Amino acid sequence: MVNEVPPIQPFKTVVYTTANGENCSATKNGNVVTITGDQNGIRQMPIDKFVSEELPKVNLERTPGQDTFNKQ
Repeated sequence: MVNEVPPIQPFKTVVYTTANGENCSATKNGNVVTITGDQNGIRQMPIDKFVSEELPKVNLERTPGQDTFNKQ
C-alpha cells in the first residue's frame, strides 16, 4: 500500500538549521524565496528550486519542535 503524500502547505517564513549547521530563515514572496543564513549570507531562488534543492538538506521531521513555520 502506498501512502499518498499531502501537498506542500503554503508558508511565509520557515526557520531551520541545515545538516551543515547553518541557521537559516527562508521567507517566501510570490514565487521567490529569500534565504538568510548565518554562514552563506542572503540568497534568493524560485520556490520550486528551494523545495527541490534546499529542503532536502533539512531534517524537518527529525526536529519538529525546533522548526518554525509562519503563515502570515
